[in-house]
Amino acid sequence: MKTKFFVGLAVLFLTVNCGPKLDSENASKVVKTTFHLTEKDKVEITGIAKETNDVMLVKFQINGTEVNSKIRKYDKGWQLDEVQNKLGGWIPTATVSNQFDSTEKMKIAQKEIELMGMALTDYITDHGKFSFGPADNFNREGEIYKALCPLYVKSLPTTDPWGKPYHVLCGKSIAGQSYGMANGGADDFLIMSFGRSGKLEDWVYDPKNENAGLYDGYDPDKNIVYLNGSFIRAPKTWGTFIAK
Repeated sequence: MKTKFFVGLAVLFLTVNCGPKLDSENASKVVKTTFHLTEKDKVEITGIAKETNDVMLVKFQINGTEVNSKIRKYDKGWQLDEVQNKLGGWIPTATVSNQFDSTEKMKIAQKEIELMGMALTDYITDHGKFSFGPADNFNREGEIYKALCPLYVKSLPTTDPWGKPYHVLCGKSIAGQSYGMANGGADDFLIMSFGRSGKLEDWVYDPKNENAGLYDGYDPDKNIVYLNGSFIRAPKTWGTFIAK
């Protein structure tokens, strides 16, 4: 009887301790599950090191953003519990999970673009027109940024939540640059985020139907486009145009 008992115990021990190893494939699955990522999100595991028998230190990238984490083994499997902040401390994953969620990123972009739009509107109220050059390279050393900050707003983001640059066109330089726009007045402005892909979308603006570029739900692979204070390419819930 004792022999059977010890054999059974040994089998149980092996069953518990020989579960799936935390290799790159399994770690990637844990990351995607934790942050509710889609198949279009790129996850790359760049390092795995053992801290204790039940805790692994895992370094990974989500769409190019690098993260250090601790993935802990529980009875039901591996779970990403903590990530490292910029100060080197460890914080619960839940406190940063939204920054990798595509819908939340789009909402952040919405607020940032609206803030830029308010600053540009205030500028045009004071000056009557834009006299900036044709470049849409929106950065802290650029002509547009220096004209807006800190006079109209203390500071502005120059990159979207995916780490890609925002694109800003003002005045007549809008014409012929993006989305088939043929005209650009001296007081017009256009703000763009190319979304998760970082590429200009193959979409054409219809000035006779400003609502045509609005769509149901959230799609991070579509561009976000803001013209003269209104979203013309974005989720329908962001639209401010009145249907004609």
